[in-house]
Amino acid sequence: MKKLIHSFKQSLLPYQSERMFHWTGLTPLGEIKSGHIAARNRSAAKQKLRTQTIIIKKLSSSWVFGRALRSADITHMLQQLSRIMQTGISLIQALQVLISCQSHPKIVALLAKIQWELESGASFAETLARHPRWFDPMVCAFIHLGEKTGAISTIIERIASHQSKNHALKQQFKTLLMYPTVVIMMAGIVTVYLLITVVPQLQMFFQHAHQPLPSTTLLLLTFATWIKHYGILSCCIGIASSLYVKIAYRHFLHLQHWVDSCLLGIPVIGHVCRAMYLARAFHALALAQQASLPLPDGLQWIALITGNLCYKQAFLKIRSALQQGESLRSAIVQTKQFPELVVQILSLGEESGTLSVLLSDLAQYYTQTVEDSLQRLSRCVEPILMLLLGLIIGSLILSLYLPMIQLGAVL
Repeated sequence: MKKLIHSFKQSLLPYQSERMFHWTGLTPLGEIKSGHIAARNRSAAKQKLRTQTIIIKKLSSSWVFGRALRSADITHMLQQLSRIMQTGISLIQALQVLISCQSHPKIVALLAKIQWELESGASFAETLARHPRWFDPMVCAFIHLGEKTGAISTIIERIASHQSKNHALKQQFKTLLMYPTVVIMMAGIVTVYLLITVVPQLQMFFQHAHQPLPSTTLLLLTFATWIKHYGILSCCIGIASSLYVKIAYRHFLHLQHWVDSCLLGIPVIGHVCRAMYLARAFHALALAQQASLPLPDGLQWIALITGNLCYKQAFLKIRSALQQGESLRSAIVQTKQFPELVVQILSLGEESGTLSVLLSDLAQYYTQTVEDSLQRLSRCVEPILMLLLGLIIGSLILSLYLPMIQLGAVL
């Protein structure tokens, strides 16, 4: 329990506010410069500027609150950085241009941190690694490789393209879930409102009638009484349990493996999730191959970003088998997590030396599979929702008005 509480406190750290400072000063050469720097307070900002031998003329601050950035913002930022660097200017100059073009205070703060750390002597990969929320280990590894080969702008462009495709898949899945979630929530709210307000009044009417009630009506009245007395408590317990399970999922591998396995086993939804994980992994692995990253190293980084523990363990097993001298086909078959199509295509790519091309084809195939599956699901969602709402409304009407019909027949 103490470990969970500590982990929960650590997870809250990114929400803490920080200060962004805009400075104007003189360089050792007597040039007037200005820029942004992030620090906890004014003294820390001055100390950072002094380490750069900047004579401060003006230092103003503004607050940057909360976790306002999204992954789409980072992807767009990388795309802009790649385009600017393709003009031939240096990385630090590109960051300065990018900062001047930004209106989002959080992006300005992040870019200012990166610029300051670069000017302090850190490499670009080391700088990005200090911001793991936005730049995962695989991105840092690719950037490090780009710095070594001198193709950093190309690498950044490929990373941005990869992240853009991942974001598009996630958005399609979220869009599909949004409509039924909103409809079900509204139906639940209306149902609870009827149970709390309308049903008790009808219950009093039934009691004065002194007539036996159908079993469906008795069940509805019992449920309405339970909701009235224990509904708020049940909601609080449900929210607390959800938070606990969410925290436990992050820190207990057995629970995470069980949940991820169950997710892949759900009919229809599991098929879409499996295709989404494979599309993401093969996009990243193709990017690693195009960047001349060794296959075992690429598998190691992909295991960290796959998003599903079952596939994470599968990619690590493949990496271990390759390091022991086994063929790619044999390593993939041993995991029992990949379709025969993947086994055949990747083994063909290994033999022909066209692995990066076939990985891109597989990524495109599974991306198209996800898109087609989501389109089919979206066409099925509305009639299923209508059927569900019809059952709920029909059950309520039947339970409430059947006693009235019986009473009218008696009278």
